Amino acid sequence: MHPLLTQQQIDDYQTRGVTVIRGLFADHVAKLRAGVEANMAAPGPYASENEKEGESGRFFDDYCNWQRIPEFEAVIRESPAAEVAAELMRSQTVQLFHDHVLVKEPGTSLATPWHTDGPYYFVEGQQNVSFWAPLDPVTEATLRMVPGSHKWEKPVLPMRWVKEEAYFPNIEDYMPVPDPEAEGMEIA
Repeated sequence: MHPLLTQQQIDDYQTRGVTVIRGLFADHVAKLRAGVEANMAAPGPYASENEKEGESGRFFDDYCNWQRIPEFEAVIRESPAAEVAAELMRSQTVQLFHDHVLVKEPGTSLATPWHTDGPYYFVEGQQNVSFWAPLDPVTEATLRMVPGSHKWEKPVLPMRWVKEEAYFPNIEDYMPVPDPEAEGMEIA
């Protein structure tokens, strides 16, 4: 077992779909920051500024850039992410789907809406992992998860965040986006 993991974390991931792994990218923060800077200076074809009238601050996102940004590729190859992902999934192999950069500058008012990652990935199954790695200290606005949501009967409807419209036309295949606070769901 990788030294960053415990059996309890693996069990939590399997049952709750979420766990915290401290230090996974600790030795790679400077490289990741340099990669994000390079990404923002030369966005890829999937980049978005997520600008919405009436909202302030910058909310940049881009994905699928690891093959063109050397810092991202280095972290993918040098960090323990693949080994840790395999152990969390109880798998012998791991395949990278994509990298995803989200940058919210201080004072950005547009919230990241509640969503589940799976429907955006175009893959199905339970053996997948998303790592969230903040590169700056995070206090109030942090990632929040609904434990067990990976086992819901239907995936959550993927939405275009700025336009607030469905990402795909077959909305009947998805459940409506929940409001976890209003619905009294456990939030981790």
